[in-house]
Amino acid sequence: MATTPVRTTVTLDDGEPYVLDVTPAIAYPINKACGGGVPVAKLVVTSGGEVRQGP
Repeated sequence: MATTPVRTTVTLDDGEPYVLDVTPAIAYPINKACGGGVPVAKLVVTSGGEVRQGP
């Protein structure tokens, strides 16, 4: 499963592309014992238009 940085492009309503590198983390539906872990990266867009990786 990919947990290495991924280049991501996000285009918001202003039409400007925002390019950032995010690092996915493995997420599990309930816990590790259940299996099914998949790479997930969360993006946050602030009210000021900043795009960053979320927690």
